[in-house]
Amino acid sequence: MLFLVILLFTLISCVHAAEQQIDAPEKIWRKNFEQLREFKTTQSFEVVIRWQKLQHDPQITLVVKDDPTIIQQSGPTLFIHGWGGNKDSYTTSRLCSSNNIPGDVITFNFPDASYWIKETIPYWMPISQSSFAGHKDIVTLLAVVKTLHSANCLPAVWYAHSRGSGITKAAIGILNNPSKDEKDLLIEWGINDKVRKDIINAIKIIYLLNPLTNFDIALNKQIQSKLMVIDYFLPFLRKKIIAPTLKKHILPFLTHYDPQQKNPIDYIQQWNDLQCKVWLHFEENDQSVSNEDDVNLITQLSEKLSDNLYVSCTNNDGGHDAYPVLINQIIHHFNQKNNCSHRNTSAEISNKTSLISDAKFVPSNATPLQHLNSYSQKHTQNNFSNHRMTRRLVSIIKISLFSLLLYYLNQSSYGIFGLKFAMNDQFFTLWKV
Repeated sequence: MLFLVILLFTLISCVHAAEQQIDAPEKIWRKNFEQLREFKTTQSFEVVIRWQKLQHDPQITLVVKDDPTIIQQSGPTLFIHGWGGNKDSYTTSRLCSSNNIPGDVITFNFPDASYWIKETIPYWMPISQSSFAGHKDIVTLLAVVKTLHSANCLPAVWYAHSRGSGITKAAIGILNNPSKDEKDLLIEWGINDKVRKDIINAIKIIYLLNPLTNFDIALNKQIQSKLMVIDYFLPFLRKKIIAPTLKKHILPFLTHYDPQQKNPIDYIQQWNDLQCKVWLHFEENDQSVSNEDDVNLITQLSEKLSDNLYVSCTNNDGGHDAYPVLINQIIHHFNQKNNCSHRNTSAEISNKTSLISDAKFVPSNATPLQHLNSYSQKHTQNNFSNHRMTRRLVSIIKISLFSLLLYYLNQSSYGIFGLKFAMNDQFFTLWKV
């Protein structure tokens, strides 16, 4: 009897000790990621060589969040920024440091990442390094995920916006079903069949937010929105002269863009048999990448993903950059349904189920265009405070009040910071009070 008691006590002690040794998943990937920053492992030396070969340091960063209300599962989220942004830009920092992207987030820079003052004011962008979802961008993303694989820190969620979504389409296609030339490219960067399958199998969710789909369409949309008046009266200038000249001569000369490179949508044919969930989001009247190819993209993805495709569309104020208005509402519940990091409360997200169920794309129930229109009509936030005209009026009022304040200060004996201004038909005068 005494022997059985001792044996039972020993077993309980062993189980308790084993439980204490099991770290939370985020502690494991944080520890693995930290090794990349310390030159104590083989992987860290490989990273240095990889960046030298890339001729660019992506500055991979793990944004650690220790919010007790968040359950972290499966792996961190990989944030893939768009053209004109970087890992420290205002929008990126606001999303990645908050619970609008639940759990730890990995960020990095593409070669043409812009430079920002205190994460608020952009002041420089090396546009000569841009390839617009071309070879240079794709190789950067492949090098980043290879590095994360070496560190045992693979992301479970890919969160990609705009140009970042375009690169994601290409990288996923190449990793999932590479051609012979693409296999050679993967081997060049140390990604064999086992590594690429590990990367693909680790992905549970891909968010494609206002994605770049076709460069020609996006370029035409940019020209059309920037030269609206000229395009209205002389549309042939954009179609016959400006767009072809930019694509075939100016951009290849100034940047790494190759007019012969594949468009991001072309890689969807290599997305067959993916097991992860894909959330595809559009904003109507997208003035950056256009909505012209939205239906085509949905059609191609639905053929490859079967029941794993969710499509949302809204017309919220902010256009191309307004995706967080909807995504922030669904991300915790959608992540939870797919065993990824999420908020540890169900009360707040219980009301968001219709946003998700309505997004499930079933080709037999509706055409892509019908699905987009139905979702937008039901879920666009058309309240007064968010209306575009309301926000313009608020801005005008603020500017008017500030101008009025400056006027009265200038008329007072104190002046504006001790200075007074006067102007007549011929002269502008400044003097110290």
